[in-house]
Amino acid sequence: MIEQLLIVAVIGMGAAAALRRLPLVEQARIFSQTSQRAIRALGRSGASDHWKERLLRGCALRTLRATAITVALLGAFVLAISSIVFVLDGLFDLAVFDVLLAPSGLIAATFGGLLWLALAKVVPRKQNSDYGLLERIMHRLVLGNRGIAEACFDMDQRMVRGSTVWVEEGAHVFVVGLARAGTTALMRTIHDSGAFRSLLYEDMPFVLAPNFWQKLRRPRRDAEAMQERAHGDGLMVSQKSPECLDEVFWRVFDGEAYIGQKEMLPHHPSAELQKKFRAYVAAILNATPEKRYLSKNNNNIIRLPAICAMFPNAHILVMFRDPLDHATSLLRQHRRFTERQTEDPFVGAYMNWLAHHEFGAGHLPFAPEAAEGSSPNELLYWLRQWSAVYERLLKEAPHNATFICYESLCDDPALWPVIAEKLDIPEGAPDFKKPHHKPIPLAESDDALVYVRDVYDRLVARSEAEWGVTPAE
Repeated sequence: MIEQLLIVAVIGMGAAAALRRLPLVEQARIFSQTSQRAIRALGRSGASDHWKERLLRGCALRTLRATAITVALLGAFVLAISSIVFVLDGLFDLAVFDVLLAPSGLIAATFGGLLWLALAKVVPRKQNSDYGLLERIMHRLVLGNRGIAEACFDMDQRMVRGSTVWVEEGAHVFVVGLARAGTTALMRTIHDSGAFRSLLYEDMPFVLAPNFWQKLRRPRRDAEAMQERAHGDGLMVSQKSPECLDEVFWRVFDGEAYIGQKEMLPHHPSAELQKKFRAYVAAILNATPEKRYLSKNNNNIIRLPAICAMFPNAHILVMFRDPLDHATSLLRQHRRFTERQTEDPFVGAYMNWLAHHEFGAGHLPFAPEAAEGSSPNELLYWLRQWSAVYERLLKEAPHNATFICYESLCDDPALWPVIAEKLDIPEGAPDFKKPHHKPIPLAESDDALVYVRDVYDRLVARSEAEWGVTPAE
C-alpha cells in the first residue's frame, strides 16, 4: 500500500507541474477581459444597437474559443494522467487506479501536488544547476529512497523475465580505472561505434528501470543539446551521452558491504547478487536493439573478480595516465566539487546516490593505507592513492583485463586500431586529446615521484606487451 501511495503522490506532483505549464491562466484572462468588455459595451448609452450587436458577437466568439481551448487542454490532461495510471496498472498490476480513487489516494495525490506547488514558489532553481525543482524531487524520491529504488527494479524485471544465458556469454566491455584516467573519453569512443548499449543521462533517475522509464518518458526536444559537464573540463555532454550510472545497482542492493565510513572496501558480491546484476544488464539491453553492454564504472576496480565471473567473455579495459598529470587532475576536481557541494547540497546528495566518492566532500579513498600523513587537499595524497591503486591492479587484475595508457592513445595512432579490432568494432575517427592543464608543482622533493614513476613504467610495459604496440615516449 505504501508503494502505491508513493506512486500516486508522484503522479500528483507531475500533474501539478503539468498544470502550471498549461496556458490555462491565459485562457481565463481572455475569458475575463472579454466578458468585462461585453458588459461595458451593454452599459454604453451613446452606442448604437448595431455596434453593440457586432461587438457582442465578436466577444462571444472569443469567449467560445477560450472555453473550447480550456476544455481541450483539460481533457488532454485528464486523458494523459489516466493513460499513465492505466499503463502502470496494466504493466505491473499495482492497482494504482483503485488507490487513486480511494480517499487515501486522493489525499496522497493532493498532497503531492500541493507540495510541488508550494516548493515551486519558495525554492528557486539553483544558479548554474542542471536540475530544476521537479527533477530534484524526483531524484530524491527515486534514488534517495532505497525502497522505491528496489520497487522500480522489481517492476522493470517483470517486463523482461527470461533466460540471461545470452547476457552472460556476451562480449561486453567494462572500462575501469581511477577517475580522470581518460575512462570517459575511451567509453564515448567505443559507444560511438553503435555496437553497444550503455546507460545514458536520459535514463536518470530511473536507472534501475530502463524499460519502465522508456515507456513513460516523453522525448525531450533538447535531448541532443550539448553542454559542458560539471567537471569543467571542456567535455560536452547531452541527454544522449553515456555515463557511469550502473553503480546505483550495487549501492542499492549491497552498499553496506563496500561503502565504508572512511574508505571504499573490496567488494565480493554473492552469487545471488551477481545473478541479479546479469538480469539487470539483460533489462538494459532489452530496451534497445544492441546486445552488447558497455560500462564505464570507476568503482568496478574493487570488484573485478566478480565482473570476470559474471561475464567471462567480457573485455575489461584498465585505463591509466601519467601519475603527476593524473594526481593534479584529481586534486583540482576534489577542490572544485568540494566547493560546489558546499554551495549546493543537492550536488553532494547526487554524487552519493551514484556512489561517486572519488573526490569532493564525500570522498572515500580506495587505498586508505596510503592516505595516512597527507590530506586530499594536497598533491602528495593523490600521488600515493594513484600508486597504491595501480600497484594493486597490476597484481590482482583478472585474466581478461588489459591495461591502456592514455598518453599512448593520444600520441600513438597505431594503438586504437588494435583495440578496435580486439573489441570487434569499426575504427571510426577517434579524437583523444591530452589535457592542457599544467601539473601542480610538488612541494616535497622529487624523490616523492620515484615510486609512482616505477609503477607507471611497469604499467606501460604491461600495456605494450598486451597490445603489441610500442607506447608513446
